[in-house]
Amino acid sequence: MFVVTFHGGGSGTSTLCSYDDDGSGGQPYLSSATPPGPNGFRGVQFQPRQAGGAYYLVNSYKEKSQVLMVTPGGECSTFVNGVGTDGSGLVSVYHPYGMAFDDALEVLYLSNQDSNVVVRVYGPGTTIAGAVPGQPMPVNPALAALTTSPVFLPGTFVASQVPLAPVPTAITGAQGGLGASKGSGMTVTTPANSVRGVAVTGGTLYVADEVCNLIRQYDTGSGAYLGAIADPSGLVQSPVQLLANGGLLYATVKPAGDGDALVLEYDPASQTLAAVVSCSKKNLNVKHPSGMTFDGSGNFYLADLDNKVVYRFDSSFVLTSGNPFLSSMPDNPEDILWVDDAWLSG
Repeated sequence: MFVVTFHGGGSGTSTLCSYDDDGSGGQPYLSSATPPGPNGFRGVQFQPRQAGGAYYLVNSYKEKSQVLMVTPGGECSTFVNGVGTDGSGLVSVYHPYGMAFDDALEVLYLSNQDSNVVVRVYGPGTTIAGAVPGQPMPVNPALAALTTSPVFLPGTFVASQVPLAPVPTAITGAQGGLGASKGSGMTVTTPANSVRGVAVTGGTLYVADEVCNLIRQYDTGSGAYLGAIADPSGLVQSPVQLLANGGLLYATVKPAGDGDALVLEYDPASQTLAAVVSCSKKNLNVKHPSGMTFDGSGNFYLADLDNKVVYRFDSSFVLTSGNPFLSSMPDNPEDILWVDDAWLSG
């Protein structure tokens, strides 16, 4: 089964849709479990990926700014409580975008567009005595070592180059600080560009820094900034979505022309970066690549936000017949996730 989230918001689709493995279906999904009203369910994960797991949903709608946990049985609870309508919750979690769990589900990393930081909270699998899942972990100690008077938002693991209100310490790009539009204030307006997707693989947190055209790397153990992924060919242009799969990292980038890259593959072992999906007038015309997923057979899927479709590729990233795989969608697809039906029988 495929689960698709949509850009949503006040005037958009306020629930997810599910599709069968053959692309049929397209019915509202989890609508009875998720809260009503304006939502922007931007990101979705099923963790752990086995029977008895749960859906984790990023509700990016600003007045909500939360991560929800929904069991296969339809029980919904708030896992991370952000700014919210009454100003309660974590001020660092504001207009969240992407999320990434470590392998043991002990830590959840959450990127936030308007605070322009990556926040680290205790995951559902935490084994730390007294730790509460969904609550902020200590600020990354590697950040505190960069300044004599550190002031950071709760749970900050990756900081911003631009101090957004309430004013935390700014961190330079060379130190791993994230780019943002200057003059943006967290409680005033949304930065024109800000942090996007996050992913974890092999003990490294990868962060899409869209405004700086970089994919930044951080050690999940020490918190140290490891620099950006080497990009000698200049492929990383406005990176947005990140996906870890099989020890490799995938990133969507903004195409500047018909032959330009859409999806990049990075191999941490060899430290090589290459385009695996590119534009072509003949068979692919994607202007705004968004969600990505692999199915159980290794096929790859890419959503096109603007055209409201999803394309299917084989395991060698060759476009298959019968594309678009999903079309006539009710809203702009933000994320797509393949879920093994066996995971739902817990």
